[in-house]
Amino acid sequence: MYIIREFMRDDHELLDRLMTEFLELKGRDPELARSRFARIKAILARRIALEDGVLFPFFEARRDQAGISPTLAMREQHRQIQEVLALLESELAANARPTVSLEHELLDLLAVHVAMEEEFFIPWAQRLDSVARGSLKAKMAAFGPEPAARG
Repeated sequence: MYIIREFMRDDHELLDRLMTEFLELKGRDPELARSRFARIKAILARRIALEDGVLFPFFEARRDQAGISPTLAMREQHRQIQEVLALLESELAANARPTVSLEHELLDLLAVHVAMEEEFFIPWAQRLDSVARGSLKAKMAAFGPEPAARG
């Protein structure tokens, strides 16, 4: 089912590759490392906007479970991810090598976020009927091509 699983997988694979490149480049080619970081930040900004603006509201409107929605925690993770990205960006702009602790914090936040996506959204999307899947796919497509499609 492309709607969620492949979209997320493609994004995750691209982000993993770019993070690896960024970490390898930061000590030997700061300019190229800044370029990789800018792509990472742009992809995450798009992804966060898509989740907060489309996926989470769609989920919240249709969820069949009582209690607290996982989207509350995931929105908080988005805030934390954006905060760490801003700190890393500041360090890069000042030509400082980003601290390993900030890099690890970002990687840890992303790992927890991915685990929550896999636990909640993939199973949920698999249970959507064809009409709901079509509606969600159209809303996601309105965001344009997936970052992986841009290389």
